[in-house]
Amino acid sequence: MQRVESSGVDTARLRGEARLLAEGGDVAGAERLYRVAIDAGDAASPSRLALLFEHAGRMSDAAALYRLADERGDALGALGLGAMLERENRPDDAERAYARAGDRGVVEGDVHCGDLLVRRGDLAGAQVRFARAHEQGDLVGTRALASVSGLMGDMARAESVWRDADLREDAEGACQYGLLLARRGDEAAAEQAYGRAEERGHSEAPNELAKLLDQRGEHEQAEAAVRRADERGSATGAYNLAVILKRRGELDAAREAAQRAVERGYDLKRADTALSRRILPRRGGRKRTGN
Repeated sequence: MQRVESSGVDTARLRGEARLLAEGGDVAGAERLYRVAIDAGDAASPSRLALLFEHAGRMSDAAALYRLADERGDALGALGLGAMLERENRPDDAERAYARAGDRGVVEGDVHCGDLLVRRGDLAGAQVRFARAHEQGDLVGTRALASVSGLMGDMARAESVWRDADLREDAEGACQYGLLLARRGDEAAAEQAYGRAEERGHSEAPNELAKLLDQRGEHEQAEAAVRRADERGSATGAYNLAVILKRRGELDAAREAAQRAVERGYDLKRADTALSRRILPRRGGRKRTGN
């Protein structure tokens, strides 16, 4: 059903025509139609025009329109305003705007509000926001709920939510679920969870699997898992492989693996000073290759 404001203007039709003009590159024409709808009292048009202004770099104009849309009860207006306030380093105002967006049914509003609540230490409040996003099927909200539940010490809920993520075929969900299973001693189930995570492309899951295999003496299988992690670009996988190779005296190969770890952001010197002294090249000098 088309919406006609009290002025008699069909604002929904105007918004649709403006969107088509914008998609076709006629931004000026789109702005003209959005302005007509805005003047007729439309709640949604200000935020749509604000998006065009943001893309054009007209940030002050965009902020004013997001604020107007928010005042008219538009969820996307509140969300856009929250993002602009956050960029302006006004977290309290941004949090309130995101909360309004979430209350109006935009799941991203709950997620962003929860993030800001975590930053100021309100984990319980964040848990409520993330739970609402999770209940709406948002995977980012699901992961955040599981993480904040763990931070609060609610491990039963954290495990339950990570299991939900795993059931939705999320690689991170499977890996984190595996970590919690291993933590409470269910190694067989943890190994299966790590396997699912690896099948879904998770780069760190093979490292966790390697820990289980190594603990029960399956060293060759553990090394194979570490190599798979390294091949997937894992900094930890490269580091773990460097440790294995160094123990075997394969220092050239260990050096190459260590260098990959460093290039991927691993702080090798902090993690293992003895290893770094042994296999990393000296600054300004030659690589050491001997024992």
